[in-house]
Amino acid sequence: MKVKRLLVLLLIVLKDAGPTTAQTCSSSCSATECSCWDMGLTSVPQDLPTTITRLDLRSNAITTLSQSDLSRYRNLQFLRITYNPLSIVNDGTFDNLISLTELRLGNRLSSIPSNMPITLTTLLLLGNGNGITSLGHSDLSRYRSLEILSFMSQQIFTIESGTFHHLTNLTSLSLFNNRLSSIPAEIFEPLGKLEVLSLAYNNLASLPADIFQGLGNLKRLFLGQNRLSSLPADIFEGLVNLDDLSLGGNLITSLPAGIFERLGNLVSLTLEGNPWQCDCNMRPFKQTLTEYHDFAYDIECAGPANLAGQRFLDVDSEDLICEIPASTTKHAASCSSVSDRIFWKNCIAIKFWKKANCRKMCKKCLKQCSKCSKKFRKVCPDQGTRQNTCLQEFRETCS
Repeated sequence: MKVKRLLVLLLIVLKDAGPTTAQTCSSSCSATECSCWDMGLTSVPQDLPTTITRLDLRSNAITTLSQSDLSRYRNLQFLRITYNPLSIVNDGTFDNLISLTELRLGNRLSSIPSNMPITLTTLLLLGNGNGITSLGHSDLSRYRSLEILSFMSQQIFTIESGTFHHLTNLTSLSLFNNRLSSIPAEIFEPLGKLEVLSLAYNNLASLPADIFQGLGNLKRLFLGQNRLSSLPADIFEGLVNLDDLSLGGNLITSLPAGIFERLGNLVSLTLEGNPWQCDCNMRPFKQTLTEYHDFAYDIECAGPANLAGQRFLDVDSEDLICEIPASTTKHAASCSSVSDRIFWKNCIAIKFWKKANCRKMCKKCLKQCSKCSKKFRKVCPDQGTRQNTCLQEFRETCS
């Protein structure tokens, strides 16, 4: 029993004392690399080989960086200090690191460190739900060699126009898990080499139609888990190399016809987690689908009530209808009110060439109804193809 107690006491003493910081860290080093993560370090060890080119200090307790912390390690090319309570990076910290190409910092920084090496090609500033709140046009202008840039899990809610305009070598940009509610229209325009863009897990309610203009090399685009309720018809125009697109977890209820038709390289499309309304607004999109559009299997109708829970692909086009408000069908007067105009458009768009029924339901809108019906017949003379090919053009003609 005494021996057992002595062993327990010895274990407790060893645990409290622990190995020294320098011994533990230096013992994990080779001539070119030190992997010192999750060792309880509160500062950068100073007895590591000066020849190292890679230093990994993730998951420690470092709060501050100064010039003296890293001045000995002039050959560093890779430095990772993520998952630390790092909140202060003093001026001059990186002055001697003239060969540094990859820097990963986090997670309590409130601003982008100044005077980082201009040799950087990879910069990851990882937050933990608190940190950087805005990006200005001068914050990144000197780092023109950057190819990979990430601000994941910060608190960014504003980005100034021109912020990325000097970063023409970027191939990957992540703004994942921030607080963005809007983005300047031309913000990504100079990034012609960009291949990966993540805007997922933000508060974006809408996107400018030309937001992705100039991104012809983009391959992966993540827009999931935002608050998007609709998308411009030509928002993906020009993204000919896109093969992975995520739109899941938004508030999208319908899609424009042919919105994905020119994405010939698309192999992965996530649409689930949206409140799809399988009504007349989805009919044009339905008519552009073919049996090869496997991504449509993700669309499950949230409404109307009679279609809720059904797969969109299983719903017949004729069942995609918009209910006409009872007050409109009974009291359509002069087409002067918004509800009357909506009814008139629905009457034409849904009933198409059933002009008699349209007249019966829209008595006092007769002149406008007949006028638009004539235009529709002129635009789409072939009754057999009207519903399949002419709806969008008809709506534009009879606006």
